[in-house]
Amino acid sequence: MDGISGGESGGGEQFLEAQTLGSKNELAALLSDWMAGPAAPTIGDIEGFGRRPLLRIDLGGGHTAVLNADTKREAVVEYLRAVAERGADHDWQVVSNARGRFNKVVFTTDGTATPGWYCYLIDEVRSAQVV
Repeated sequence: MDGISGGESGGGEQFLEAQTLGSKNELAALLSDWMAGPAAPTIGDIEGFGRRPLLRIDLGGGHTAVLNADTKREAVVEYLRAVAERGADHDWQVVSNARGRFNKVVFTTDGTATPGWYCYLIDEVRSAQVV
């Protein structure tokens, strides 16, 4: 499995390695492979600091998002469920974060956040939009 490494904790967990992905399709494939491995609670090793960008995703249209290391396994399950229903390249929504900045990226059709999904645009936008 490319881009996946063994965990530091010795528990057999597998974490994703920092990398850049060229599309939502690549993200879906990587997360699907990660889900097939030993259960880790988050996509990245959060022993030092979890709120760090781990995956960069080219969303097209000049937008790049990051998915943070502390993104939870349960959120990945929900994301992959959405991919199964609507395809990997389905529209994502940019919504406001807790501070009112429009940089939070969600994969739901109605713009609601999925607990544990920590995805953000590199460059915020002025209002909610589809990416």
